Amino acid sequence: MTTPVLLLVSGFPLWNYAVKTLLHDHLADVSFLEVKTAIEAAKLIKEKQVDAVVMLPVSLEENWMEALTRMLSNHNLPILMMGKSNNLTFIVRMLQSGASGYISYPAEVKELVNAVQRVIKNERFISSDLAEQIVINQIDEKNEDPHHFLSNREYQVMIELAKGKKLKEIADSNFLSDKSISTYRSRILKKLGLENNYQLIRYALQHGLID
Repeated sequence: MTTPVLLLVSGFPLWNYAVKTLLHDHLADVSFLEVKTAIEAAKLIKEKQVDAVVMLPVSLEENWMEALTRMLSNHNLPILMMGKSNNLTFIVRMLQSGASGYISYPAEVKELVNAVQRVIKNERFISSDLAEQIVINQIDEKNEDPHHFLSNREYQVMIELAKGKKLKEIADSNFLSDKSISTYRSRILKKLGLENNYQLIRYALQHGLID
């Protein structure tokens, strides 16, 4: 039987070492590869056998949707995200965009091992605390906030605008034209019932979409 290959995507060597050590103690039949960014991961996936990915969301940089798309473009590869984010909208959108699971950090060793085992089998996994929050959030809010109705691309552009990025900077990071980003901005403001970037920043802060 072929040994599963797990790709760790993180710019933090200490994190990689900790994850490898923990998993080696409980999953002796798994081998590891390491890269620092999602761009490097997308390239490596085309060149070598990779059965699953464990990564920190920060490794996606700003253009997370573009990076996820690249990683999944040639392979329906299971991807487990591991992070500290409590932004449920962001987590749900990553899962909808192709990620197989999300585990809160720090996590219990047993939960991490279970998550990796599930993802290697191409099964879904969400930390129990997050799953509960997502369900409660959907019951309480019923997804009535207008940002829930943005497309993934619109949502990503909204977050970058709310962080104060210029149109050209957003266009370059998403491989789009300035005109396309300007069009997205107009759509976003219309859908959210806002008039300018200042209102957009305030909206994002009020809804916990940015820190």
